[in-house]
Amino acid sequence: MNKYTVFNEYDQKNIERILTLTGGEEKHFDKGEVILSSYGGHEEAGIMRKGLAYLLCVNDLGSENILEYYEAGNTFGDILSPHTNVNLYYITAKTKCSVFMIHYRNIWDRLDLSEPSQRLFLQRMMCLPAKKKLMHIDILSQRSIRSKLVTFFSYLREEQTDQPSGNAPSINENTASGPVTLRCPMPLSDLADYLCTDRSAMMRELKKMNTDNIIRSHGQIITLL
Repeated sequence: MNKYTVFNEYDQKNIERILTLTGGEEKHFDKGEVILSSYGGHEEAGIMRKGLAYLLCVNDLGSENILEYYEAGNTFGDILSPHTNVNLYYITAKTKCSVFMIHYRNIWDRLDLSEPSQRLFLQRMMCLPAKKKLMHIDILSQRSIRSKLVTFFSYLREEQTDQPSGNAPSINENTASGPVTLRCPMPLSDLADYLCTDRSAMMRELKKMNTDNIIRSHGQIITLL
């Protein structure tokens, strides 16, 4: 279970109750279809139910960059995305996606914040996207391609395993638990874009990390040694 999801530790009954209360609608998007854009004026939030989506930025030169990725349980929204008059930002489906769309006014007007599960839902809707952005900033701040990959894999391990936040050892440390196998959420060609690195250079670095017995990689399956 990915820890950075809106409904982590909720039971299905509570999930359905909150989604019904907020009066949202489940929408389906084909690969490549735009879910939200900075010019849409949507005033909506989305909770990923299935699939993979990207927050993309297109600058004045026409270059497109991956700013964030969203998997099942992740949340995004118009007010949670950048707004400038310089670049175009939009969220697009990388694969077929199911997204539960909620108008912000329903979140503010219909939730009872004295009720713990509803208060927790609102906190996660607002805080988890910010936490994902801070994780990405930390990754991008690393000086080398290897450091970016190591930091990214460390965050993945925290998300995909039962190790609590702050207690997950560095992937360079030997642990009694042995190798840990993770799934990279995106194709490696897109990972290079997400890490702001040259794709060929990143693939060479991954090969070196395999040779140095730091990882074993096979496509999107990464084993930390």
